[in-house]
Amino acid sequence: LVGAAKACGFRFVFDTNLAADLTIMEEANELLHRIGIATNGTEEEKAESPLPMFTSCCPGWVNLVEQSYPELIPHLSTCRSPMGMLSSVIRHHWWPKQTNILSQHGRKPVENGGKVDQSKLVVVAAMPCTAKKDEIARE
Repeated sequence: LVGAAKACGFRFVFDTNLAADLTIMEEANELLHRIGIATNGTEEEKAESPLPMFTSCCPGWVNLVEQSYPELIPHLSTCRSPMGMLSSVIRHHWWPKQTNILSQHGRKPVENGGKVDQSKLVVVAAMPCTAKKDEIARE
């Protein structure tokens, strides 16, 4: 798959395994935060961050909750899916550091007063689940 993507002209190819780990860590932090609220929080805080907390890493699962069980929406984690997290990592952390690489290829990645031009970045995800596209619409 990596070879096919590069043959099609993709310069960089990423795997979502790192982002899956980031999602797990973020959801663990959110769960700890919610447990703290359940133990010491106000009634208002408890209503906003109820337990149990359900994962939100599967957009198909989130769609099911939104459409069939809307009363469970507050129980969903606020974390994005691994694909969504990887997209943010690429766009906001990895891409700005690529100015040297792009300069070596004769590109001008820095414009707009020294800021990295985000318009030159296209993030494409090849995923087996069609519900992934719904996550983009939520943001």
